[in-house]
Amino acid sequence: MVAAHPQQRVSDLLAQHAQRIASLAKALRDEPGFEPSRHDDIWLLRYCLSYPDTASASRAAARGLSWRLKNQQDGVTRRVMALPIDAWPGYLECVPYLGLHVFMAEDAALLVALLVLRRCQFREMAAEVPTQTIIAFLTHLKEYTFAVTDAATRRSGVLH
Repeated sequence: MVAAHPQQRVSDLLAQHAQRIASLAKALRDEPGFEPSRHDDIWLLRYCLSYPDTASASRAAARGLSWRLKNQQDGVTRRVMALPIDAWPGYLECVPYLGLHVFMAEDAALLVALLVLRRCQFREMAAEVPTQTIIAFLTHLKEYTFAVTDAATRRSGVLH
């Protein structure tokens, strides 16, 4: 999880952490799945801000890259950005238990999901919905959330 840097400009953070970002990029350059064009300085910055030193950031990023390759997460990201939420795997099975109110723009560019935690029925969902279905839906929701917040960071120049 990225440390809180309220209203701090990405450009300032990139300058402040430039040496660690360069070191992290060098440490990851031979990792399977690492692509400098996709895993740019903002991507690396999130790891630098989340871990106290470059070695732990590198281990975490390498584990993340490996997991994404193994679980074909880039395909999930493409799907969530292309499909309405009700077409995601597990939507019909999971949403009734989540107290989730969903509003999605026609072009799938914006999804606002309000999760009312006191209304969530996690135990009931776990008892009724197959675990893999729950995982599939929540994985899609996680990927969408990251893609949208990353896009907001790049648009606004403020870390989201």
